[in-house]
Amino acid sequence: MFNEKLFFEKQEKADSAAAKRSVIAVPKPLQRITFKNYPHGCAYVDPVSGRRCGSHHQLHINHIHHRAQGGTNAPDNLNVLCRRHNLLVAEKVLGKAVANGWRR
Repeated sequence: MFNEKLFFEKQEKADSAAAKRSVIAVPKPLQRITFKNYPHGCAYVDPVSGRRCGSHHQLHINHIHHRAQGGTNAPDNLNVLCRRHNLLVAEKVLGKAVANGWRR
């Protein structure tokens, strides 16, 4: 059974150690929980049409309040976006130069 308190105590230690690295991954157990919370795919909602993407292709974990801006791996700060919308959000928040570094 998943022990949430123990998980977050370990996560805090891991976050402080990982803060020294340039790339901080979301732990696998938390990834599984996040994907389970978004069974309908990409959570991106178009601001003009109000339609949700819902794609199940190339899904990524997204930090709502981005790590680069002090966001954490807390479950309420994570959602699921398709690659296209994850890059779109990154471009809006972090700038085109940063987002272009992630494009292939």
